[in-house]
Amino acid sequence: MKMAKTNIIVPEGVQTDYTSVIVSYSNGIDSTGALYWALQEFPKEKIFLLYCDTGLEYPENIKMFYQTAKYIGVKPVLLQHPKGFLNLLLEERFKWPDMKNRWCTAYLKTGITDKWIRANRKILGTKCLFVSGERRDESRGRAKLPEIEFHSTTLKTKRVADFTCHWYRPCLDYEKGKMFEQGKELGLEPHFCYEYLDRCS
Repeated sequence: MKMAKTNIIVPEGVQTDYTSVIVSYSNGIDSTGALYWALQEFPKEKIFLLYCDTGLEYPENIKMFYQTAKYIGVKPVLLQHPKGFLNLLLEERFKWPDMKNRWCTAYLKTGITDKWIRANRKILGTKCLFVSGERRDESRGRAKLPEIEFHSTTLKTKRVADFTCHWYRPCLDYEKGKMFEQGKELGLEPHFCYEYLDRCS
């Protein structure tokens, strides 16, 4: 499955003329930091809050996602793979995902997100910014991520349509505590899972 990462750097960096902004959201504190950044830089009318339900989420997550979108005043987008995690595992993949083979991310998050972006170019406009909340200190892999690159949904020619998408990671060099501070500024309580876990997703 094609991944959204291209590793093609956007030399101009983040720009101001995006017609739409998609914030990848998990209810976790890092994606809350990404949402915080987007709200400081762009009007709410341009922002889509996107949540991928893998089928293995906390039961409260979808309700929390919609509550956050309504409270902040941005457009919610809930995506779900038609088969979900367990059916993909039993019918196609036959192996539990691990750090070397994270098929769950490719199928249940990246793949359906790419598909939604391609199907909704008309409402996204010609220039979209995709924002996610990875931080370098989370893992060695994330430590190597570029701050901004072209998203794989960018069209190389205008034969089908005129569409460019950049993928920006505004939180790469932030410490986790900063994310909690930004969530508090937005008036959002941290997910209850942080009482006993370090990660939400």
